Amino acid sequence: MKKKKSRRRIKHKVATRSQTSPRVTTIVSPTPKRMTATGLAELNIPSMQRDKYKHVLADLRRIGVIAGSLFLILVVLSFILG
Repeated sequence: MKKKKSRRRIKHKVATRSQTSPRVTTIVSPTPKRMTATGLAELNIPSMQRDKYKHVLADLRRIGVIAGSLFLILVVLSFILG
């Protein structure tokens, strides 16, 4: 039984070695710390898309504030009622 296991390992090692490709490194430009509606102009997004999704960041911020406040209310209520 031991020979079969070692054969499988050898086949697996050979298969994984032949499938590996040389490493390719890419240089990524740093992203801005905070994306704003005016920061979208810095990206290479066509102006049509930029105009179409201008309101999204404000909406996401508003949704985050509402979700955070509701979560905070739930935690406070759990201490009061619990």
